[in-house]
Amino acid sequence: MIISIDPGHRTGICVLYTYDNEKHIDLFTVNGADIKVLRYCTNLNRITIIVERMPKVMSMKMSTIMQDLDTQLREMFKQSLDTVERIAPSEWKPMCRARKWKCEAKIHERDAYNMVRYYMFTSSLNIDLGDYVG
Repeated sequence: MIISIDPGHRTGICVLYTYDNEKHIDLFTVNGADIKVLRYCTNLNRITIIVERMPKVMSMKMSTIMQDLDTQLREMFKQSLDTVERIAPSEWKPMCRARKWKCEAKIHERDAYNMVRYYMFTSSLNIDLGDYVG
């Protein structure tokens, strides 16, 4: 299972999982760091979490959202934040534009999906999930 989070005042979340040997994708938009929607994932094994890396200088509100998000991830998944992948927009967005990836979803959900797609494509898995049509 891979969970990708595009944090912000409106946070996009993408959950990629396999069920009956088929890939499934759930997309969510939540307010800030309110990630309770991920509780259904907490009892699963082998979870990779991807969070978009924020700039070093950010507003106080974004700083608070990121701190809350990190705390909730640590509590929900009982893992150290060292195991959370941080991907900067400058890493995944150029590939997304160059390859003309398409995702029919809300903007923050689309960003979360494209981060999962980038991760899957550039990791040792080397899998392209394809365009997302909800």
